[in-house]
Amino acid sequence: MGWLFLAPALFGIWKYRYFAYWRWVLWVGLTLYVFAALFWSGGTMNDPTGDGLITGAIRQASNDGPEVLWGLLALVLTVVICVLLLKRAHRTTKSPYPGGDAAKSASWPRKLAESVGLIAAVFFANLLLGGFLAYTQTQFYEVGPDIVHQDSFLSHLESDVLSSAAQINSSVPTQIDEITVLERASAEGTTLVYHYNIESSASPRDIEAAMAPRIFQGVCSDITMTAAMRDGASFRYEYTNTRAELASVEISESNCHPEMPIIPNGASASLAPSPNHE
Repeated sequence: MGWLFLAPALFGIWKYRYFAYWRWVLWVGLTLYVFAALFWSGGTMNDPTGDGLITGAIRQASNDGPEVLWGLLALVLTVVICVLLLKRAHRTTKSPYPGGDAAKSASWPRKLAESVGLIAAVFFANLLLGGFLAYTQTQFYEVGPDIVHQDSFLSHLESDVLSSAAQINSSVPTQIDEITVLERASAEGTTLVYHYNIESSASPRDIEAAMAPRIFQGVCSDITMTAAMRDGASFRYEYTNTRAELASVEISESNCHPEMPIIPNGASASLAPSPNHE
């Protein structure tokens, strides 16, 4: 899009050397740089430093969703504005125009030097704009290629956990044994939570002591679940007893081992059914 400014600017050097023409050409240049600073779409989720301020914010907020296409509308609007401005500039060139004498009096070496200077100025202006966009993406939004890649990876992991919870919820409630029912599952970021009701009046401490060994052995021996934990996922098993007390066992890569955990002092490793359980 730089030609929308550079081409008429070169005409201004070689032929239309007067302010009435240059005023509109400079407005074209300003419009293009404002568009680039706000709506340029040269970045990706892995490297957003080529995005304008608004496009970069939209890309991160929508995880590179279709909302980014709003940048195309801004592009069309920018081109329309530039064309209208160039038409105004063209009107000033209709003969007789006041810059004719100035254009004839300027020597071609001078015009050539001014053209080279203009191209160099545009080049450095583009470098400054690129540096500005890179700075804002890495400072204001606190993102960079590595961080964005990590955030993107985590968002996919969270999506996988959410999908797993939805799949489990499609077949609940599920009777696990004579006293345990899986009521539902939920996703908390990268943690998949299983919610159980247990027909027992045992304390949360005793429930955790009784359930932890079989949970650790099952989860830490499961290839799919251990792979998920290597990627950063974790699993939490919550049990609500007949007294509405909550017991919880959480497993992540840092504490996962298939061996039976040590039972806390004073805790019982067995659960008796609630007297009300049939």
